Amino acid sequence: MTRLHPEGRRRLFPRGIATASASRSARRAAVSLALALSPAAALAAAPPGTEGIEQWLERSVALPDGQQLRVEVEIGQLHRGLRLAPCERAEPFIPSGARLWGRVNIGLRCVAGARWTTFLPVRVSAWGPALVARTPLAAGRIPQPGDFAVAEVDWAAHRSVPLANQALLEGRELTRPLAAGQPLLTGHLRMAPAVRVGETVPVVVQGSGFAIRTEAVALGSAGEGQRIRVRTGSGKVLDGTIDGRSVRIRR
Repeated sequence: MTRLHPEGRRRLFPRGIATASASRSARRAAVSLALALSPAAALAAAPPGTEGIEQWLERSVALPDGQQLRVEVEIGQLHRGLRLAPCERAEPFIPSGARLWGRVNIGLRCVAGARWTTFLPVRVSAWGPALVARTPLAAGRIPQPGDFAVAEVDWAAHRSVPLANQALLEGRELTRPLAAGQPLLTGHLRMAPAVRVGETVPVVVQGSGFAIRTEAVALGSAGEGQRIRVRTGSGKVLDGTIDGRSVRIRR
């Protein structure tokens, strides 16, 4: 399996595989909280009272259900010009609307010895297998299993979910071009049309006690069960429903 690491990433706290339902050890390792959390000048040391932050992050990092991912955290620093009063105990929190996934700021609130709130940048990565394009692929292509390799990618670096199951390629087409090495995401696929504009398709006209079979040219593209208009050889335009590779018209 190939591993893709964006250049310059500093990866901390590597761990083994974790699942959404059983990931305590990986989440604990991903966030050992030697976090550069100092609210004062000594940025490399965690302030007193932050011993529970590791357990808090363990509970807070949520993985997609059923996925086997390895969680890692890259810790940023407080602003070097920041000067805060000494704090006996600081509590972390997730700002409203934020999620511990990708780049995010966690909050720190002093609750003993002083009264202040500040924020610390964190990058949460979730490494797992995904399909990546072997070569550049054009939009509209019907993807084939040979178009992709399996590589380990950072799921948290993408807006939609990476795909790892090649069975999901069946009957679908690409919604956008993919560069070589780019992961395949759920948003990159849609159902492929069963019939495309300009194609000649079988047409079955059914009525009470009769069925007429002919051919017509599709005036649009449509998928299974969708409506489509076709033009017969005589120039008549009919409206029917895609049924497999044919158009069915009921009278």
